[in-house]
Amino acid sequence: MASFPTTYSDSLPHLEQIIQKIPSLAHIAGTVLHVPVIVDANVMARTLLHKVRHPDRGRPALEECVSAGVIGLHAPACLDYELVHRAIPKISGNTRVSEQDMLDAWEEFSQYVTLYNVSRASLDSVAPSADTDDIPYVALEYELQAAGTLSEDRDVSQLGGNAMPLDFVLSLRGYARSSADAISIRLIGFGGFVTTIALSAAIVRGFHSVYRRAPKACFAVAAGFLLVIFLFPSLRNRLMNMGQDGKELFESLLPVIDELFHEFDEKTKKEKESRLEAEQYCKI
Repeated sequence: MASFPTTYSDSLPHLEQIIQKIPSLAHIAGTVLHVPVIVDANVMARTLLHKVRHPDRGRPALEECVSAGVIGLHAPACLDYELVHRAIPKISGNTRVSEQDMLDAWEEFSQYVTLYNVSRASLDSVAPSADTDDIPYVALEYELQAAGTLSEDRDVSQLGGNAMPLDFVLSLRGYARSSADAISIRLIGFGGFVTTIALSAAIVRGFHSVYRRAPKACFAVAAGFLLVIFLFPSLRNRLMNMGQDGKELFESLLPVIDELFHEFDEKTKKEKESRLEAEQYCKI
């Protein structure tokens, strides 16, 4: 069965660079969704736990989304303290996963998280609730006008924030994967189209150049060749058979071409569906 090769989601930033260098490609290849979100300590700790506990299962969904560039992670500066002194020691004690391994994982992952000192004005704009630890996260969500806060803490919503569950991350990961495939196929198709046009133009220009420069004797030889083909049926039949073989080859390729177009339609459909699903969680 014919199939396009899978494009990894990590390639999205590179594909975007191509589109940015040739802005007109955006109308053909499409644009990539970028979602700025706030991440709280509990979600971050669970991500680190998965990373340390199940290295054989590949990257956590959140890490893949960050690598693909579809999520931008932000957090108040207190996130580092909460992870190092509270969340990681607690999870390590409950799961018997090495605390040092999780701390090392956080040191590696922290490069993807931008930390901020939240302004006093932003902190004061959030009405207090039972869990004051969540106030800096919601305040930063307001300050950065982020799409929401990755958290399963109900207090985030009570404080007026947009609490985004981990299902949002899974939806966005599906979008990143399907988008990488769909954009790659569009760019390849556009490149093939441009190449075909360029080659066709070159052939026409070349034929015109030959026609102008070639001696008249060459055209006399060509006319003689056509006359020989007309007068000798065996040679004519051989050429016709070659044409028939080409026709059979083309007809045999039609099902393959049809399968590729069908797969492209499916990838494009999945890209749109996963994008809409992810956007439903966003405050954008």
